[in-house]
Amino acid sequence: MFSDGLIIKFNIMRVILLTIFLISSTLCFSQNNKGVAIYTVKTNYAFNEIDKVEQKEVLKRIFEESGKESSINFKLIFNNEKSVFFAEKALNRNDNKVDLVSIKAKILGKIFVNLETKEIIQHKEKFGETFNINSSLNEHEWILTKEQLKIGKYSCYKAILKSKKDKKSETIAWYAPELASRVGPLGYCGLPGLVIILKDDIFIYSLKEIIFNLPKQDDKTIHRPKTGMEVSIKEYDSIYKIMREKKDKLERESYN
Repeated sequence: MFSDGLIIKFNIMRVILLTIFLISSTLCFSQNNKGVAIYTVKTNYAFNEIDKVEQKEVLKRIFEESGKESSINFKLIFNNEKSVFFAEKALNRNDNKVDLVSIKAKILGKIFVNLETKEIIQHKEKFGETFNINSSLNEHEWILTKEQLKIGKYSCYKAILKSKKDKKSETIAWYAPELASRVGPLGYCGLPGLVIILKDDIFIYSLKEIIFNLPKQDDKTIHRPKTGMEVSIKEYDSIYKIMREKKDKLERESYN
């Protein structure tokens, strides 16, 4: 029989070991939820909906000239609750070829996501004005499938997001449950794991590198924009249409 003193000491040791285990597990989980993910991008277009041969050939040539994989990297900085996605600064090309990824990088701005408040904010400049274009994670209704694919060292699962505007259009994500962060490129978040590959109608974003233990200078960049006009996607589209029409009118007048 054990004495009461030994039983008490044994129970104390169990509590200490359990506490150490829980702290270690929490730290490990926390570290895996903070980091920097680098994505490469290449063009992705099937031309299935274009009937005219001439248009199809022109677009094919543009996509081929743009290159299969761009030298521009896109960065996703994330912590437990928030993330920001943007293009890293790229070197200017010396040729006259159309670089669709470079165009995307210039018009993207920065996309902030808050997983707690479900906010998505695209912070960008257009027509000399800075905008914060607001939307919600609730608009992303993912269809989770059982389709599995090994990508690098990660076992990934496929998820599909149908477009509400165009039912033929869809976004496909391959996510890794072993990476517990629920974030991804372009504000496509909320899946049960980090997005490793994201495919939309024009581009494919592929994880190139991931670095955990988020540096302080990167952690400071994950915050809601403090400047800019607050607008919804619908409001921004309306402003863009008006400003685009004015710009086109001025250009036509300058040629007359």
